[in-house]
Amino acid sequence: MAISVVKRPLSGQADHGLWITLTASTDTGTVLHTCAPSSTAAHDTVYVYANNSTTSGFDIAMSVGSTAAGNRLVFNLPARAFNYPLVEGLDMWGIAAASGTAFKAGYGSASAGPTLFGYYTRYTES
Repeated sequence: MAISVVKRPLSGQADHGLWITLTASTDTGTVLHTCAPSSTAAHDTVYVYANNSTTSGFDIAMSVGSTAAGNRLVFNLPARAFNYPLVEGLDMWGIAAASGTAFKAGYGSASAGPTLFGYYTRYTES
């Protein structure tokens, strides 16, 4: 059995690695990445970093699958933070649904949203 490994920008980064500006609240979330479906022999490990150019911090809520309160991870992004690590190496193995599961983020503020970027490493057995 062989395992192939590829590293790519998050699927929510439309133009091959451009920032994702959070525009959604913590209740709906902005899609950062759609994970490999559980029906495949692939799984993703996700890495997410944030930028905040404002003078105020943000609470960023991340969720996998559902945005219900019990499925959220909440991170504090400080003011004037650049390339701030939020998630480093979250293994999505066993989390993804048959059609792939969305990994989302949102923030609970009315001001300009932070930007996120990152990548995933996909491991595929063959």
